[in-house]
Amino acid sequence: MPKDEREQPRDERRSPGRLLALAVLLLVGVLVAGGFTLAARPATNLAVQTLAPPATDKPPEPLEKPKPPPEAPQDPQTPEEPAPPVTLEKLEDRIGEITEYHGGDYGIVVFDPETGQKISLEGERVFFAASLGKLPTLISLYKSAERGEVDLDAEISILDSDVQGYGTGVLHDYPVGTTMSLRDCAHHMINVSDNTAWAMLTRYLGEETIRAELEDLGARDTSYWVPNTTTPEDVLLMLEKVADPAFTSQESSEEMIAAMTDTAFEDRIAGGLPDDVRVAHKIGSYEASFIDAGVVFYKDRDGVERRYFIVVVVENAGEETALHAIREVSRVAHEALTGEPSA
Repeated sequence: MPKDEREQPRDERRSPGRLLALAVLLLVGVLVAGGFTLAARPATNLAVQTLAPPATDKPPEPLEKPKPPPEAPQDPQTPEEPAPPVTLEKLEDRIGEITEYHGGDYGIVVFDPETGQKISLEGERVFFAASLGKLPTLISLYKSAERGEVDLDAEISILDSDVQGYGTGVLHDYPVGTTMSLRDCAHHMINVSDNTAWAMLTRYLGEETIRAELEDLGARDTSYWVPNTTTPEDVLLMLEKVADPAFTSQESSEEMIAAMTDTAFEDRIAGGLPDDVRVAHKIGSYEASFIDAGVVFYKDRDGVERRYFIVVVVENAGEETALHAIREVSRVAHEALTGEPSA
């Protein structure tokens, strides 16, 4: 039987060769054991520990800050730069371009009372007046009041014959017999272009009184009611009288201007202007005729309030086309007379 190793001599069991072999085996075991330990660790845990950035409120700074791109050269014709305003010298040409582009028939007057300069395109041509025919009624009423012939606080009632159940206005829905002051009736007639209010005041004043007032004004190319026609130059004359306190009074002029401001129809002359510009105007629409005429109040660069007059009549063009053309003419006129871009 082989002898038990424990019974062998001590020096034989611990010989140098045996000890070296044991050391080698021990070293290999350590390395192998270490390899198994690393392999047993989840790779994801290692990756997270190695790549996760330190907690911070700000993102890490790049190693090198990128250089800002060079500034693009300023091009005065780029869309970001506002177009230069239309000058008064070029206004007539610019209006001609607008009317040619949109088509239709036009009567246009632009007048600056400060300089006396006027642009007139077919200003003497006779056009259908539509609701612009309510301006002579307004002027006649306030002129009669200044002469002491009419009390603007006097009452007027709706008669059955006054009711106009067509077109614009609200009074046609009021009961017959409804009573209001002449002043309130005039406001309805202008501010919402109420046809029933117009009929009431025409009945009250009389057609002959209104025609005589037009004659005194010098608006001799305007026919009141039948056939209800006018010219842009005559309309300009009416607007000047409305805005002139010397024609009636300061109070009366301000009341008429107020009735013509912030109306139910602000999509024409006012639609082409900045919001801080005030427009007192009267519109008209009937079949193929679309009109707006008014006084434009603005402040110059020194903060002084100034004004100009504008009349635009469009016939034989669709409503959308006509209203767009009116806005465009209004815009270029404002640029020319104020020296400021409208947009």
